[in-house]
Amino acid sequence: MNPSIAIKGSGKGHGHSYVETAWFTKYGCYASPNKDIEDLEVTLQEIGDRVMEKNECALVVGDFNAKSPQWGMRAIDTRGRVLTEWIAQLDLAIPNVGDAPTFVRQDCGSILDLSLGTADIRRQIVNWEVSEKETLSDHKYIIFDVQEEKGIPKARQQRYQG
Repeated sequence: MNPSIAIKGSGKGHGHSYVETAWFTKYGCYASPNKDIEDLEVTLQEIGDRVMEKNECALVVGDFNAKSPQWGMRAIDTRGRVLTEWIAQLDLAIPNVGDAPTFVRQDCGSILDLSLGTADIRRQIVNWEVSEKETLSDHKYIIFDVQEEKGIPKARQQRYQG
């Protein structure tokens, strides 16, 4: 996160952590492919309950290890079905752009890392891209800007790497 953003609070839950700002909450998730689908469901339930209860503007970013044509994969798997249903229930948008893989191992690539946004923030997510910068991991950096509402100086735009 941009160091100029004032942090109101932070915390963690099952499979995720979060940072609260005055404008939105950013959730970071990791859903291990080695755990049962119920583990992913618990993580999504916790985040969803919090977003709904607080009626908050939220970004949810992470490695979901899920596949679906909704974000550029050829087929859907069980994790993808669970995640697409959750995305629909919360009316989240997927600002991922293009079909560049976010995970690359040898000659194979997948789109496993997603950026999700609630209705009140999804229009402000711009310049979304998968970076070619070396990460020393099989996952690539996802970079995007979050533009604040009109009237806020352009210098206050935020840039994220997830």
